Amino acid sequence: PRGNGTGRAAERGSAVSVAIPLTMMLTGVAGNALAMLLVSRSYRAKGSRRKRSFLLCIGSLALTDMLGQVLTSPIVISVYLSGRPWAAMDPSGRLCDFFGFSMTVFGLCPLLIASAMAVERALAIRAPHWYASHMSPRATERGLAAIWAAGVAFALLPLAGLGRYALQWPGTWCFISTAGGSAFAAAFASLGLLSLVVTGACNLATIEALVSRCRAKAGAAQPGSRWGRIATETLLQLLGIMCVLSACWAPLLVGIGEQTFGEVSTENANAFSVKTSS
Repeated sequence: PRGNGTGRAAERGSAVSVAIPLTMMLTGVAGNALAMLLVSRSYRAKGSRRKRSFLLCIGSLALTDMLGQVLTSPIVISVYLSGRPWAAMDPSGRLCDFFGFSMTVFGLCPLLIASAMAVERALAIRAPHWYASHMSPRATERGLAAIWAAGVAFALLPLAGLGRYALQWPGTWCFISTAGGSAFAAAFASLGLLSLVVTGACNLATIEALVSRCRAKAGAAQPGSRWGRIATETLLQLLGIMCVLSACWAPLLVGIGEQTFGEVSTENANAFSVKTSS
């Protein structure tokens, strides 16, 4: 009876473990798909020409995040369901390399895209004349393509011998190895944190400009209600994206930095951060 109880407890624990990545994948895919649908409708709407570059960035951010979930979550779920150690499922280590590559690409690219969005909005609000003459949806598309290419090239470095991907606690996922003070891990953490700093600085500059302009219009004889609505929407979008990215990625990036430059072991914290960021 005792053994049966232990077996049932193990089954319940396994079911709970599988439910976590499965729920995150389904909610993430549904949320990103909805975001892409709304962005598509807004992009085709009349009067959206001034916001098309921003909408392209939002749509690309949602698409990138969704692709990352679709490529990595099924692997985690398969490991949980099999009940076998990763080494038994992946003796060659190629699946671990693919998982680590995917985590790096779809971890770094959203941070870089968010930075691009923040810079784009800062230029649109603080330098509208320059923005109108230099920025276009085509230029935004080229910039996004460059970000994706840079993310893929960076993630391929371990396959060229610069850094490596390794199995992470609790043995259900792979990511950048921090053993021995990896320069690749330090570069990833530095790029990620720099992206968050740029995003925060540009968003704060944009918010300050929006608030100042709203105050100026409020003091005019006929304040523009449409401008106030657009400014509020933009402000909420920027704050939301900045808070979500900072809450999800800052703990993981700081943890990688601590493991790389110090003797602190933060495997559990990193696993929690990756689950949160997905």
